[in-house]
Amino acid sequence: MNNKITTRTVLVLSAVIMIGTIGTTQAFAWHDRGQATWNGAANGFKCNSFSGLTTHYVTPCTAIQSAATTWNGVSGSTWYLSYTTGTAPIHHQAGESVDDDHVAETVNSHISGKIVGSTVTYDPDYCFEDSANVNSPGTCHDMQSISLHEQGHIQKVDHEWWSSSVMVAGLNVGTQQRTLFTHDIDVLEARYP
Repeated sequence: MNNKITTRTVLVLSAVIMIGTIGTTQAFAWHDRGQATWNGAANGFKCNSFSGLTTHYVTPCTAIQSAATTWNGVSGSTWYLSYTTGTAPIHHQAGESVDDDHVAETVNSHISGKIVGSTVTYDPDYCFEDSANVNSPGTCHDMQSISLHEQGHIQKVDHEWWSSSVMVAGLNVGTQQRTLFTHDIDVLEARYP
């Protein structure tokens, strides 16, 4: 009998309080080694309805595709996401998140220790933009940065302490975090060599 388990990983885009200073040699990774992974490293994703999502100078699915291209560019990994309009195990959509403070959330479904599907939901209570193409960024969340972070959760990568990581637990409005940090790459290469 296969038991289906659903886990939620949420990006909290509110103030992150860090006590003390963490140097790179003392940094600590929150990713969950040894837990469920995808059965294969190549997966399709589709963009469902983004109705009700407030956007400025950004098309959500284009930002999501750009984020996937960033993760796909890790040369030491077999991980690959491809956009499709057909059936896919990964869905991106607008909808209410579990907590009012969450701009987006990723829900992974597991069967027998393997991830079989993911849904990334972007909360319409927040607005999204392409911070690189806005005259005065800072009024909305950068859609590509949020998607890059959530796609890390699709791969079962948890939050990091490093502020340079796309997996940092907090991101200010208007901030772009579009480049993978060394540790982000290392985790992906270890999970999907």
